[in-house]
Amino acid sequence: MVSLIEQLPVEILLKIFRHLEVHDLVNAFGDLNNHFRSILASCHLRVHVNISSEDMHNFIWSILPLQNIRSLKTPHGANNLLVRFIRCYGRVLVHLVTISLTIEKHDVEHIIDILPYLIDLKRLSIRQLLRNDDDKNDPSFFPAIVRMKNLRVCILTNVLTMKPEENLPGSNNSIEKLDITGLTSASLTLIILRHMPNLRILHLERLTWRELFTFSDYNFFQNNLTELRIDDWQESYANFERLIYSVPSLHNLRIAYWGMGNNEHYIVFDQRLFKSIINGSHFLGGTITWHPINVSVTGTSVDIIITQTYSWGYLLVLCTTAMITSNQLIPVGVYSYLTTQKLDCINSCGASSTGYVAPSIRPYCMDISAPVGTTISQRSDIVTLQEGDDFSAAFQQSAWRPLATASSAPWSISVRINVNRRSDNGLYNNAPVATMMSPILIPVNQLTIINVPVADADGDIIHCRWSTTSNGVDECGGVCPPSSLPSNMTIYPNCTILIIDQTVGNWFAVALMVEDFIDSTSITPLSSIPVQFLVQIVNQSSCPNPPTIIGPSLEESCIVVVTGQTFISQLFALNNCGSSVTIMDITILAFLGMIRGNITQVNTTTYYIDLSWTPTDSQLGYQVICAMAFDR
Repeated sequence: MVSLIEQLPVEILLKIFRHLEVHDLVNAFGDLNNHFRSILASCHLRVHVNISSEDMHNFIWSILPLQNIRSLKTPHGANNLLVRFIRCYGRVLVHLVTISLTIEKHDVEHIIDILPYLIDLKRLSIRQLLRNDDDKNDPSFFPAIVRMKNLRVCILTNVLTMKPEENLPGSNNSIEKLDITGLTSASLTLIILRHMPNLRILHLERLTWRELFTFSDYNFFQNNLTELRIDDWQESYANFERLIYSVPSLHNLRIAYWGMGNNEHYIVFDQRLFKSIINGSHFLGGTITWHPINVSVTGTSVDIIITQTYSWGYLLVLCTTAMITSNQLIPVGVYSYLTTQKLDCINSCGASSTGYVAPSIRPYCMDISAPVGTTISQRSDIVTLQEGDDFSAAFQQSAWRPLATASSAPWSISVRINVNRRSDNGLYNNAPVATMMSPILIPVNQLTIINVPVADADGDIIHCRWSTTSNGVDECGGVCPPSSLPSNMTIYPNCTILIIDQTVGNWFAVALMVEDFIDSTSITPLSSIPVQFLVQIVNQSSCPNPPTIIGPSLEESCIVVVTGQTFISQLFALNNCGSSVTIMDITILAFLGMIRGNITQVNTTTYYIDLSWTPTDSQLGYQVICAMAFDR
């Protein structure tokens, strides 16, 4: 014999239509109760209610087993009834799993008060009618929502998510999907994301890169987010790339309207391809130099200091100010090769590189700029060589970001180390010092001059040339000029480069060598050091006058600094484009130990940063600093 409990349905879908009279519903429930002898209220029964009628009497709710209701749904025209029901009975709906509400301003506070009682809620959808920017005194939803431990999906439209002054509780929630549209600030949304460690799917109405880069902590984007939808993206393609690079686990990206592109972009990333893009887009170039600790040392052993300086994508190699101050190594992240790769000998190895123990290429955090999107790093190592050693070493890896001339070109940054005494004074040679910011922005169809800063402690003649793969030395990997550059791009021996290109969005990797000669008649270089950097072709600005950098001395001049004594100065940048343009940052490419302060605005024209540096004995010799102001 089958028991009454076994006859009881496990789940009931209750659809209440407009044409159904109240007494019909009462009779229907009465029949169910009679048939099952009032077991309808059993806690095993799951009830789903779909309401289309606005004319239901409260008596109906007294018949329903409220503690068994799992979902409540109604079209927009019937929402007043559902909101009234939630306000009255919400504290009893302890097993409610999903609910969708359209509320008005006067309902907000009541709904927020009910949320803590819905302990089993997994899907919440709230749409507020007639909200505007004057409703800033409304209660905000997120302090209550992030406390809901079982909530998985949260959809909010036109509601005040949180206020800038509010503090959210800890991230003890399970929200996996967040959909926020309407008048919500993207900046506030990004703050909220840090309290959702399990978030996988995000939908925002609008987002700008300026809102994104104001946050120093990008880790909340990097962990689990696999799907991102933005209804309105008013940014350039370069900033679009920065956005996707900040979300390395992203598989699906949809942009409904791109103000600088075409409408209805829908991109599905193959995970392997996307990893390839990420892995090839973190490296922005660099340089390597060296000098002996003692140019007049006697004996056959010679200690030299090799200094490697590399630039990286800020979001992909994310140093912090604290890491710079405490002299920490750059974070490895997904780039595991950084932990093991060396500056290996690649030419004339063995007898000509006696005692050479290749140093690591993993450098220390030196400077960061979120607006420019760069992390600058450097390391210096003491290597013991023998007199007469003459060989080449290189940092080789794959690959550069997609370029106009190659989709996946490897890099090879090669330095020639020559430990022979000079013929003019019998001392050991100091290699030149050079540096270059990366990337450099070049206006389309505009001939642009790039001056590569160089210096030489011995006062030698310095010449620049394009990198090559001749004589068995790979100086440039897959970006060897001239085929890797725009047509007619020219380099002069004085390290001046002329460039012009006709296509906005093109990227090029520039690879050159800086060489020192004992005098103007010599054709044999004493040493060769690499400089490699990226250039990007961009639209011409409405204001053709770039910012001007001033101080601490004239360009290409020299300041004497004593080791062990702190050098303090300031760099100023002048805005030459009026009050509609703002200088976002002054970024530098300097040397280890140089501390850069935050940018400070004096007025609409003048901005500055503080500089502080206490040089060490290992930094004796020429040090080159580059500075660049970034405006918008």
